[in-house]
Amino acid sequence: MKRGIIIENNRGRVEFGNSRPFVLETIEGTKANEVTNINTKAPNQDGVTRQGATYNPRTLLMRVGIMGESKADTDRLGREISKVLNGKLNSKLT
Repeated sequence: MKRGIIIENNRGRVEFGNSRPFVLETIEGTKANEVTNINTKAPNQDGVTRQGATYNPRTLLMRVGIMGESKADTDRLGREISKVLNGKLNSKLT
């Protein structure tokens, strides 16, 4: 089974793993995500009523190597990453 991280959206797909062209060197921020519980309390109510929960945002920091066949190929791969890794797009991380 191949291990790595795949990020995809409507602009494309980039896979980071242990092989070319995108080599995942390190990743940080993968600990369990913090949750904020939403509770309400009415007057004269014993305890609270749970309304739901939300996950707090977190940042994943990845260090990757771009390994192209030539300088031009490395530049092309860098543009491909920039195109897909856009924070304004809805992306899927697997």
